[in-house]
Amino acid sequence: MRTVVLAAVLLCALSVCEAAVDRDLQAAVQAGLRRAACPHCRLCSSRATCRRTIGRALCGPLCAVCRTADCDNMPQDSVSGGWAPWGVWSECSATCGAGTQSRRRTCTAPAPENGGAPCPGNEEETRPCEVADVCPEERAYRRVCYHTNWAQYRPDPTAFFPEDIDPALCTHLIYSVAIFEENQLLATEENEEPDDSYPGRELYQAFNDLKKSNPELKTLLSVGGWDFGSAPFSDMVTSATNRSEFVRTSVGFLRDWGFDGLDLDWEFPTHGEGARPSDKQRFTTLIQELREAFDTEDLEPGQERLLLTAMVSAEKSIVETAYEIDKISRHLDFVNLMTYDLHGSWEAVTGLSSPLYPAEEENEEARHLNVRDAVRLWLAGGAPAEKLNLGIGLHGRSFRLAGGDTSLRAPAVRAGVAGTYTEEAGMLAYFEICTMLSSGATRVFDEEQKAPYAYLENQWVGYDDAESIGYKISFLKQEGLGGSMVWAVDLDDVSGQFCNQGRYPLLNVIKSRLEMGGSDADEPVDGRWTDWGRWSACSATCGSGVQSRDRSCVGQRQGGEWCSGDAVETRQCEAPEACPAPVESPYRRVCFYSSLAQERPQPATVDPEDLSLHAGLCSHLVYAHGYMEGNQLVLDEYDYEDFPEYERINNLKNEHPRLKTILSVGGWTFGSKPFSDMAATEANRAEFVSSAVGFLRQWDFDGLDLDWEFPAHRKGSRRGDKAAFSSLVRELKQAFVAEGGDTGREPLILTATVAGGKAIRKAYDIREISKHLDFMNVMTYDFHGFWDRVTGLSSPLYGARSERGAAAKLNMAASIQQWLDGGAPAGKLNVGLGLYGRSYTLKTPSSHGLRAPSKGPGQPGQYSDEEGLLRYYEICRMLSRGATRVFDREQGGTYAYLGNQWVGYDDEESLTHKVNWMKEKSLGGWMVWSMDEDDASGQFCGGQRFPLLNALNRALGLPTVAATAAPPDTEGGDFCTDRQNGFYADPEDCGLYYNCDRGVTYHEECWEGTLWNPDLGDCDLEENVDCSDNWER
Repeated sequence: MRTVVLAAVLLCALSVCEAAVDRDLQAAVQAGLRRAACPHCRLCSSRATCRRTIGRALCGPLCAVCRTADCDNMPQDSVSGGWAPWGVWSECSATCGAGTQSRRRTCTAPAPENGGAPCPGNEEETRPCEVADVCPEERAYRRVCYHTNWAQYRPDPTAFFPEDIDPALCTHLIYSVAIFEENQLLATEENEEPDDSYPGRELYQAFNDLKKSNPELKTLLSVGGWDFGSAPFSDMVTSATNRSEFVRTSVGFLRDWGFDGLDLDWEFPTHGEGARPSDKQRFTTLIQELREAFDTEDLEPGQERLLLTAMVSAEKSIVETAYEIDKISRHLDFVNLMTYDLHGSWEAVTGLSSPLYPAEEENEEARHLNVRDAVRLWLAGGAPAEKLNLGIGLHGRSFRLAGGDTSLRAPAVRAGVAGTYTEEAGMLAYFEICTMLSSGATRVFDEEQKAPYAYLENQWVGYDDAESIGYKISFLKQEGLGGSMVWAVDLDDVSGQFCNQGRYPLLNVIKSRLEMGGSDADEPVDGRWTDWGRWSACSATCGSGVQSRDRSCVGQRQGGEWCSGDAVETRQCEAPEACPAPVESPYRRVCFYSSLAQERPQPATVDPEDLSLHAGLCSHLVYAHGYMEGNQLVLDEYDYEDFPEYERINNLKNEHPRLKTILSVGGWTFGSKPFSDMAATEANRAEFVSSAVGFLRQWDFDGLDLDWEFPAHRKGSRRGDKAAFSSLVRELKQAFVAEGGDTGREPLILTATVAGGKAIRKAYDIREISKHLDFMNVMTYDFHGFWDRVTGLSSPLYGARSERGAAAKLNMAASIQQWLDGGAPAGKLNVGLGLYGRSYTLKTPSSHGLRAPSKGPGQPGQYSDEEGLLRYYEICRMLSRGATRVFDREQGGTYAYLGNQWVGYDDEESLTHKVNWMKEKSLGGWMVWSMDEDDASGQFCGGQRFPLLNALNRALGLPTVAATAAPPDTEGGDFCTDRQNGFYADPEDCGLYYNCDRGVTYHEECWEGTLWNPDLGDCDLEENVDCSDNWER
């Protein structure tokens, strides 16, 4: 026998047996020996014990040969992930001029095992790159530079005059700023115009004399500005007579002082004190009339047509209400986008003035405040790319920090200290930022949003420098834009004595990068795939799971084709243990209610009291969201009212005694960082747990829902979040049980709202948290949306046969299976149902099926006011206007289309299918986000209030609530139903008028001393109006 054992050991050690192919008997060899496929050579590893051994007496305990399949695995320690070295940089995305490079690394040195923390940081990084070859047919980009007439008053050595400008740095110089009075242009400084009142023809002449040094230079005069406000423009454009006088006198004024054009800096039509609803259309009319006058002017020999430009907002909320983009773009020579000042001291947290891209942790509104989205908004509105100039601010926005947190989006209390020379709180010129850096400030470059910030003690500033401008110029070229615009030349280091980078360092960077050449808008470049990354660890700790790997599409620009195929692929994998059998449970009906529902316009407003009849359709009502500060649950500042919302919500239990109310803390907007900070230490968690028990009891909630989106994900997370979340859940549950025992009260309920997508594996120790949570609300929606390049159902029940790779897993069935495979009892899982849809704008209206090409988000609903999203009641309105509804039987979901608008959503039919599937899977119940997105009023979807919640209860065989819509509010009425957007006379009172906006009626009053003039389409002086006219016009 010993001879056999020795021979076996020797054969394994020398790998002689590797020719054997029986995988079930493959040896696991200890102490550095290679794996061998040799039957009867199975040695136990150092992490296992052997039940039956042979040869122990001869070899000792470490070398005993274990009989086949007789090793008992011992518990293994967790292994945190480590990054493998970075791969090589990819080729430059550009074949000439400027582009980008990327490189990747994998979390495989080692890979995280047994619940170990994932690798911190990013798998991929990029950097600018340049190709020596100049691109063929190099296009000439505009370099538009604003000069401010108040820079002359700064202290030396920063006082700035036109003669200090280097005319070679710009193609267009814009003098800012003139004003107008009585519809005529007017200089603002005494040393601008040469007449008896102003000594010498100084600033205007000196400014236009710069063309002597650069004959190609064009000079323009800007009129308006922030301080001038909106009211003078609104007054001027409101009548044809006013506009005509402004147009006529502007031509003469520009010619008299040698300017080549006019720049309109109205900040902003329909916004600000004195603005009117009609400003949007009137601004278009003013531009049309100016351009017509410039086109038809009788030119003297050597003169060229006057240029017409505008400085415009980059903020979505302003752009959509202020500009008819396609119309004004037709008549303007170019458009200067103010893609800076997107964040500043008017906000409660620090922010970059001009981020190139959105940040993952930003909420829906903030995610539009970046350069990329601003440009795409103008392009989507119909502006030709070559007419858009990308705005670059040569200044930063500064803050005073609230505490020791110096990061991006850190709490701030007020504007930063005013600069020595600019003397404006909350703003620093670039040359002042250089002084701050030379005084010891720390500079940080944010890779996600491609812009820097700096901090020194309690001062923080977000700004642009040579590095971030390089990224912006590359983006400008990739999008095929017409050029750059800077505000303002006098904010650069003009003298070169502050930044040690020479004179005009930033303007020189812009000039050199634009003159370097690059891709032309007429030369699209297709994308190409990088190599596949490594396979991830198996997602399951028991039963079946999946592994995934991904790759990136790089180099696509100028409208070139995106890479074909999937960016992610998956394969099945098996865990060593079988999962426990599902647990049967009664069906829960969990309804989230959003506090924001009270802020929507009527009739979409939903107050807590509006739920009184229908709260019984839910077994659990979850209020979203509570607020955490300093490791404690606290009232949000808006809840310090005489009758707080918490009390209003919990009063519903007076009418529905079986209803359980739960407070949800967190949410997408709240982010991951506050949770990560709180859960990081035992002391922090203990403080939160103690606070939570008292707070919930104080406000009569029955439990707490943890809506951490998501552990170990998003900015501010830690790699240990997965384990910390498990500890938090365990400690909360222990405290809830103990408090119930001590007081004799029913223990508080503990739940969590958890991911339904790719975040599951990295964020949760499913088996551990399932032990302590009463139930889990799985967010099985938002699988598809406008971020995809094709239409898709927000919450498909099943995958489609045509889907491959990761796409085949983006459905409810696959998501729930991943939770089951991870060890969650079926009875503790609530399937998530979204009472809203994800919408798209179709590339071609005739192609309107599932997975049809899309060019971006759908138009915002008139109540949700969010691109790419429609609440169920808004979808009903779309259907009532003729949209076609389709139920997709393969995936168990619904979609509808009307013109170029497409939305995927759930309705009574698809929800019934999902409830039946939920019952087949023995799940614990359903959760809806959110009940206020149902037709709460009954005015949109056929008369019944809460039709979807009623359908969900009906599918469970439960009673419904037969309540219909209340009589409509007559304020505003239905005058605008089936009317186009615009302004209409009130047939009963010529002092009133109707403003119709997407079918909603706004009944408004003319300002004092005016009446509605139907010929003008606006309010006019009383003497110009005859009220006996036919007011139906």
